[in-house]
Amino acid sequence: MPGVNHPVNERLPRLIGDLHNRLRALETQQQLTFSNASGEMVGSLGAVPGYPGTYGIVGWSGSNGNAVFFITDTSIPDGSGRRQTQVVICRDDGSGALVMSDLGTVPNHPHQQALQWMDRSGNIVIADDTNGGVGVARPHIPTYALQNASTATWPQTSATTATQISQCYVEYQQPKLGWVIQCYAPANVTGLFTLQYNGTTIGTQTVVGGTGGLFLTWAPPVVAVPSGLSFGQVYPLVLLAQVTAGTGTVYAQSVLIQGQGS
Repeated sequence: MPGVNHPVNERLPRLIGDLHNRLRALETQQQLTFSNASGEMVGSLGAVPGYPGTYGIVGWSGSNGNAVFFITDTSIPDGSGRRQTQVVICRDDGSGALVMSDLGTVPNHPHQQALQWMDRSGNIVIADDTNGGVGVARPHIPTYALQNASTATWPQTSATTATQISQCYVEYQQPKLGWVIQCYAPANVTGLFTLQYNGTTIGTQTVVGGTGGLFLTWAPPVVAVPSGLSFGQVYPLVLLAQVTAGTGTVYAQSVLIQGQGS
């Protein structure tokens, strides 16, 4: 009757909405979908976009309809038929940003899943070394350059006050610094060596000297860099030396400088 609510009338909008979701799921080959308050699909259980024949849990962007992450069980692409769980986080443009997966295509490739950060072109920017089981596979981190082994031509000073004998510049990215510096003082001469980061002494000064001359490898535990620095800025690292006893010249050569985590 006019003006009287009927149970069918109350259920009709809900039934239409449910039918809409089911039709959309059918169109996208989804078995189950989840929508936000505005009706956009934000999650699904079914076909993974861009991976024909692959099914899993997919998260969708409510703003543009692209997949933003998915978890799936899939074959390792080495022809072995072995299976793996693959987790992918995508950008808004649909490109994979973070991937936990074995992407190896070499036959009999070891099933070693790596956490891989991908750029928008699909290149692996950072990944742990799963085959070796230690450290990172990418980026390729350069080792320190080979250094001069002749003490006569090492950075040096005969001054009796703290004098700069070498320097470099460090981009501040990590809270601590480690180093290995080789020091030398000839017979009957003692030298004092100091390392300064942006004008502040870091670590403990080291003394080298002896009646017969002395080499010393200065490699203290990692030390905190000065506070108040700006991330990504470049700061000077300076090695100072001075003669504190006897008459002569003291020498030092850095062989490793590296930032380290806390």
